[in-house]
Parts: sequence; C-alpha cells; structure tokens
Amino acid sequence: MKAISLGAVLVLGLCVAHANAADLAYPVVDEQSMPANTWNGFYAGVGLTGAYNINFAETFGFIDATVGANMQADSYVVGAEATVSGWKSTIAGPGLSIGGEIRGGYLVTPETLLYLSGGAMHYITGGATYGQVGAGVEFAVAENTSVDLEYKYWHQIGGVYQTHSLSTSVLWHF
Repeated sequence: MKAISLGAVLVLGLCVAHANAADLAYPVVDEQSMPANTWNGFYAGVGLTGAYNINFAETFGFIDATVGANMQADSYVVGAEATVSGWKSTIAGPGLSIGGEIRGGYLVTPETLLYLSGGAMHYITGGATYGQVGAGVEFAVAENTSVDLEYKYWHQIGGVYQTHSLSTSVLWHF
C-alpha cells in the first residue's frame, strides 16, 4: 500500500510539475497588455553605430538622429527613413553625414519585424558617398516605442572603399 501511495504521489507531483512547466512555456497572453500597432505612421529616434572600413582597418563611431515613416499591409511593412550622423574615426573626423534608405520587411510576430534595406549615405565632411544594403530586426518594446538592430554593408560609389556597420536605435512612433 505504501508503494501505491508513493507511486500516486510521484505521478501527481509529475503532473503538477508538467503543468507548471507548460504554463511557463506557453503563457496566457493578455491582449490588453500587448504593445499597440506601432508599424504604421511616422517615427523618430536616436542611435549608435559602429563601423569598420576594411581598406584602412579604420573604425568609426556614429551618433545618429533618424526620422522615418512606415506603411503596414497585413504582415508586410515598407518604409523610408533619413538619418543625420555625427561621427569620428580612428583616422579622420569629427564629421557629419546624411543618408536615407528604404526598407521592406515581414512581421514574424506582431512585435518583431525582420527587414532588408537599401540606400545611400554622403559624408558632408570628406565628400565621399556610399551605397548600402542591410538587414535588420526591430522589436516593439512598449506602446509606440521600438528598438532596432541593423547590419549594413557599404561600398563607396565610384570608389573601392568598403565598410561594415552594426547599429542600434530607439525609435518613438507617432
């Protein structure tokens, strides 16, 4: 009888443990607490970018100010943005650059946008212009606020210089 009681307690304990583990793995989502749709409309933000020019082994640091707009159709989002950046490198600077890009992506969840980008940036200080292609992920982290992480490959237009960059931004949607 002790063996049956012990077995029942073990089975009951496993069921309770399994139920608790399942509750953690698949939480009930309260739709009231989900971030509002922040993908349509205008946004503005600030960010930091680190870049590496492979021709000179030159590293750059940028402080970015961004404005943009998105349009959402079902799970697809397209948009455009403009950026003004202050920068300094291990070889040159400080300087100023301006750029723009178009983006298109897919919402893998209502809060997570994966996207591809393409655009150009002009170094006002120095005069070089770079074309870029990139890929990123943007997360809605609160109502009307998102965090963006992006990789870009840059190639000098009419030149041979190449740069890789990683950036992160906080964006406020309105």
